[in-house]
Amino acid sequence: MSIESATAFYQKVSTDESFAKQLRNADSDDQRRATIQAAGYDLYSRRMGNRCRPN
Repeated sequence: MSIESATAFYQKVSTDESFAKQLRNADSDDQRRATIQAAGYDLYSRRMGNRCRPN
């Protein structure tokens, strides 16, 4: 993921409460990743593994 894409994702999570809520309420990492990818982001990296959890 590029810096620009990561920044755009952070902005989306920070400003879109509905999107952030979907991520928080996901039942699994796979569901969370599917939500992220459906929004046009790809956070998967071998270095990161499958973990894309909101705080």
